[in-house]
Order: sequence, then structure tokens, then C-alpha cells
Amino acid sequence: MTAKLFYQNPYQAEFEAKVVEISGSNVVLDQTCFFPQGGGQVGDTGELNGVRVIDTIKSEDKKKIIHVLEKPAFKAGDKVKGKIDWERRYKTMKLHSVSHIVMYFMKEVFGDWCTALPAALVDDKKDRSTYNFKEPLNMEKLKLVEKKTNDFIAKNVDVKTWADAKNPDYRYWKCGDIELPCGGTSVKNTKEIGRIIIEKGKKAGTGKEKIETMLADNAKVEVVQKTEPVKKESAKIKKDAEGEKSLFWADQIAQQIITRKKFHFTDDAINPPKEYVVKTSASLSGVLHIGRLSDTIRGESVYRALKDAGVKARIIWVAEDMDPLRKVPEGVPKNYVDYIGTPVTDIPDPHGCHKSYADHHVAEYFEVIDQFVNEKLEKFSMRAEYKKGNFKPYIKQILEHAKEVIEIQNKFREKPLADGWSPWTPICENCGKIITPKITGFKDGKIYYKCQDYAFEKYTAKGCGYEGVNDPMKGNGKLMWKSEWATQWVRWNVCSEGAGKEYESKNSAFWINAEIAEKVMKYPMPVPIFYEHLMIDGVKMSASLGNVIYPRDWLLAGTPQLLRFLYNKKLMKTRSFSWKELPVLYDDYDEHAQIYFGLKKAGNEKEEAHAKRLYEMSQLKGIQKPIPVRFSYAAELVQVFRTDADIIESLKSTGHYNKEVHNEIVQRLNLARNWIEKYAPEEVKIKVAEKVSPEIKAKLSPAQISALKMLASVLEKKLNETELSEEFKRIIAETKVSPQDFYKACYLAIIGKERGPKLAGFIIAVGKERVAKVLKSV
Repeated sequence: MTAKLFYQNPYQAEFEAKVVEISGSNVVLDQTCFFPQGGGQVGDTGELNGVRVIDTIKSEDKKKIIHVLEKPAFKAGDKVKGKIDWERRYKTMKLHSVSHIVMYFMKEVFGDWCTALPAALVDDKKDRSTYNFKEPLNMEKLKLVEKKTNDFIAKNVDVKTWADAKNPDYRYWKCGDIELPCGGTSVKNTKEIGRIIIEKGKKAGTGKEKIETMLADNAKVEVVQKTEPVKKESAKIKKDAEGEKSLFWADQIAQQIITRKKFHFTDDAINPPKEYVVKTSASLSGVLHIGRLSDTIRGESVYRALKDAGVKARIIWVAEDMDPLRKVPEGVPKNYVDYIGTPVTDIPDPHGCHKSYADHHVAEYFEVIDQFVNEKLEKFSMRAEYKKGNFKPYIKQILEHAKEVIEIQNKFREKPLADGWSPWTPICENCGKIITPKITGFKDGKIYYKCQDYAFEKYTAKGCGYEGVNDPMKGNGKLMWKSEWATQWVRWNVCSEGAGKEYESKNSAFWINAEIAEKVMKYPMPVPIFYEHLMIDGVKMSASLGNVIYPRDWLLAGTPQLLRFLYNKKLMKTRSFSWKELPVLYDDYDEHAQIYFGLKKAGNEKEEAHAKRLYEMSQLKGIQKPIPVRFSYAAELVQVFRTDADIIESLKSTGHYNKEVHNEIVQRLNLARNWIEKYAPEEVKIKVAEKVSPEIKAKLSPAQISALKMLASVLEKKLNETELSEEFKRIIAETKVSPQDFYKACYLAIIGKERGPKLAGFIIAVGKERVAKVLKSV
């Protein structure tokens, strides 16, 4: 179990620890200051021995804390120095503390029914919480919540946190009269928080509202930066006129690529290329989940933006297939443990349908990705490139300038690279493994090595003991990543490439390779496409956590266009996907479709142009016309009608049918049906009763029963949805039952639940006669 220093002192930013386990990029320490994502609070980032920690998560059994690193440079048993990103942590602590205060005043102002739902997300920018709402959001009341929260903060109230006496893993938080369970990190006193701003977030679904809280200083920054491209290290790349702020992110990047004049690290001039190349790639040693599609989808958007800007462009995909097998995945024979440490291109396909493990995964990747992109990607294999000698001039250049490469890397390392370090990694001539050869010397351009054991977290790559000589010019090996990436850019004349947010840091592999590219290889670094990774229910997607969504799973309930829409939204905004919230994502997509076709207006011209471009970039081979059936409504219909034909007839009667998109409507019904069966929360699952059960009758008051009988009679009339809603008001007035008790009685009688879909539309969809028959049985 990892000792949690962040509970002992949440203000401690640096520490020393021992590496207990290591598996690929996942590192477990005996103690840590890094807070793992959980309870709605994001995991910490920072450094371990100068190596970037890009995320922190809990192990599946919750006992270990896993530090996800770019490329660990140590092994089990090593002592390391850790340092968290304190500014990020401190802002997160402030917002996490204030989220509890806001929750308290939301209930005080709106009522006890206004409760926060799980899967909130607090980071250094915002607290994003979703609340149950039984009435339209009153903005004046929301501003009152903001005032009460700020008044409370201004009282400089102490915050206390403690562990449960019987169960230390269960913790509590108290501030004044506010007390609740909490496992996050918090400030000691509200005076540290400062003033906050509360805003209404985007749509969160029927009966819900998304409320966002920001620190006042953060909010000011966001107003300035929210439409600007990510820059940080790329600040030298100048923006055009103020009007550019309204441009879609991919168009902004395209403009940066086309208009830049000089290198980033030097004053060398950039000569415009004849063709602008966008590179995307994937490692073949991991799990093929929907997160792996993001790089290609976003890369294609930049490629398209370049073409739309009138320049010649090309998009390529590179298989990083020189990576060694690090563990034996599920479904692969156990004897593949013998291949641990071998490049995936040199391992037989365990399924027997392709030449190699790598070929199998490339075929599998493209079988999926082709459904999500417009362009047929031009494919390259790093193993093939090395074997063909295409990288020979770049290998020579890197080895000849190894001293400069080492100097660039050492600038960002606490411990310099060891004497005898080489940017070249040989493959053992005897056993074929790439992780086990340990370099023992250099002579006449050759590398001498001995094949020795290399320990991963779970497996050990067995060295064969062979002592050999490797000639880098023959391509039987590979360059280290912090030089190989630079050579890839030169090899294919790359002008832009995507990378996760962790590569924004100035000591990341991206910026080290960028400096190597410009100073050693005299090639201008690509314009980066930095992006946030997709979270699932507020947690990073991980096979070990069991929260992976595979593309085939996505296509059961979502369309390729919907995933493209999700990935093409703002790149650096933290996104958490939840199957429960799928209807909300569909609503957002549909709203953009309506704006694109002029059926709805955006807030202003800039927002409208941006919304149209986002929708356009989300499409595949043609622009999809708006679908008049909301996904949530489709999910209701498939539960109350037996066939699609019956649903179509109902849609025609309610005005939700458009013959031009008949196929799209049927597709949405099928997707909604799958969602209900596989992913939907219980509260949206509907089964219309045949009659009111004795158990339900026992829950109803005489006034509620009277109201239901009146409604049964009303349903014999010819009424549309609006007219039926007016009848509800009349019944409520005549029976003197409260609106809340009326709707509760209706839902209990019809579907056996206290809440349900919008009542009037639901009754029309189910059929007035059918509902009347149920209500008469009361």
C-alpha cells in the first residue's frame, strides 16, 4: 500500500520515495505527495527525477497509487525525488474546498431536492458539478448562491479534515456548519480561496443543470484565453488580427503553420514547403480504445484546415511498431511471456491471421479508424523504415551530434545521462529483443552490448547473455524516442503533429525533440496540436481500471460523427465522458446541426461561425441534415413501442418525422435501443404498466387517486401535447393536489417510478388510450 503524504500535509510539494513497482509507464512508490484522481478531483501531475508525471490514478484494488510517466528512467528499488505541480494542485485544492460550500448553498437557496450528482470534476480551472433540478434554473437564485458563497468565504472559516476511526480510507471534511464525507485535498482556511464566480454550464439533460465554479482570477484569464490557441512554449508563433479569435482551433493551427517565418529555438528562416504534412501515429503495444482514435481525428482536422486554406497538404500515419512487448495482454497465450522485450513486429500473430503481432494490430486499427475519418491514411512502419535504410542519414546525423543531443536532454534532468549513454538502442542479434541489450562500449562506429535481464512491473524480459556488436547503419535497432521523434519530422517533412497535454511541459519529449530538430538537424519544429485526454466518468481510461470503451462499443450507441464532434471541441478542455450522459452529447450535436442549417441562432456571429465549423469538421462524406428526434426521446420511444414502424407512425402524429432523414431516424432508434439495453442508468429505463398495482395504490393519497381518474377521462379527448399540459394544470387546481404530487402519482401509476420523461409528450407517444386504460385501474 502506498503511504499518502498528501493527507498528512496537503501543502507538501516535494518528497523522496522508493520505487516499489514499475510496469511500462506506470510507477508505484512506497509513499507519495501525488494525489490520485478520485472523488471528483483530478490526479496530480509533476516530476519524478525530472521525468514528467502526466497523471496519477488508483490501482483497481485502491491500495496502490499509480504515477503515469512519459518514459520512466528508473527501476524497482531506486530512490526518487518527486515534485508535484504545486500551482495546479493549489488551485485545485481551492476549487475542491469551495465545491462543498457551493453545494451547501445550492440546497439552501433552491431546496433540499437540489442535490449534486456523482461524476463531478474539479481541476485547477473549474469545479463542474451537475445538480438535480425539478424546475427551470433561476439565474437570480444562482447569483444568490454565488453571493452567499463569497460572503461565507470572506469570514475566513477554518477547514478541518480527518479519517474515520474505524475505516481510515473513509474521510470527512468540515467548514463551519458544513460537514460531509470527502477524500480530496483542501485548504486550511477559506481566506486562501478568494472570490469565486458561478456560471450555468452547458445542457446536462432533463431534470439536471450543470453548474460551474471558478476562482475569480481564473475566470478573468479564461475570458481572455478561451478562444485562443494553446501556446505556452509556442508563444513565438504570432497570432494574426483580433478576428482570428473566432476561428475554429484547427483553422488557427493551420494559419500558424502557413504564416510562421522563423524557427522557434533559433532565428533561422523557414522556407515554405511545397506540401504541408500532418503526422499522426499510434503505438501497437497498448489497448485499442476510443482514446487512441483522438490523435488521428484531430490530425485530420488540421489537414483539412490546411487544404481549406488553399495549400497542398498530406496526412500520414506511422506505426510505432519498434516498441517492445511489455506484458502479455488478455486473450494472448501465456507462453508469449517469452517474447517480453521483443519488438512487436518480430512477434508471431497469436491469432494466426497475420504475419506478425504488429500486422494484426495495424489491420485491426485501420478496420476501425476508417469508419471515423474521411481520408485514406498513408501508412508507414518504423520497423520497415529502419530495415529499408530510410533513416540511415538521420541516424548518422544524430550519432555524430550525440554530444549536443545529450546536452539538450541534460538541461531538463536532475541526474545527467550516464557516461557511455547512446541515442541508439540495438536489437540482440541472438534472441531478437530490444529492451535487454546493455551497451558496453563503442568502437569504429559500432556499438558493443551484452544481453541482460530487464525487469518490468509484472514480467521480466529475459536476457540471453549474448555479447555482440551492432552497426546502427544496418538498421537493426532504433533511436531513443528523445531523438527518434525529431528524425521522423525530418524524414516526412512534418509541419504539425498531435500530442497529449503532458507534452506541453518544456521538459517533455516534444520540446526536447523540437530543440534537437532545429539545432541539430536544422529543421523547423512542427506546430503542436496539444490536447486533453478523454476521461471516463471522471477517471482516466485504463484497461487495468476496467473503464475502457472500445470503438465497437461506441458504435453500438454512438455514431462516428458524434465521436468526431466530441474530439473536435476545444482541445485543452478537460472532458469526461459517461454513458449516462450520452443523450446530452447528442443534444449538443443536434443543436450544432440546427445552427449549421439556420434553424437556430447562436449567441453572436463569431459563435455561430465557430459552431458551424465544428459541425462541418465532425461530418463524414457529406453534411448530415438535422434529425428531428432527440436521442433521449428516441430512448423513450423504443421502450414503449414494439416496432420501428409503430414509432415512425407516432413520430408522424407528433410532428417529429422528416422523410429526408428517414434512415438516420431509424439508425438513431437502433442506437437508442442499444443504449437502453447496455449503458443507460436505471432511472431512464421504462416499462409501461398494464394496470396500477396494489403496492402503487397504497402509496397514493385520495387526492392523487382523484387526479388520476380525472386524467383518465381527459385522455379520451382529442388533445395535442400543449393542450394536454393545460389539462394537467386544470386537474391540479380542481383536486388541490400539489404539482409535485400530481406528477409523482402519474409516473408511479404508469411506469412504477416517481420520476420519468416529460409527461405530456410521453403520454402522447405511448398512446392516450393505453395510458387511460392504466389509470382507470386505480
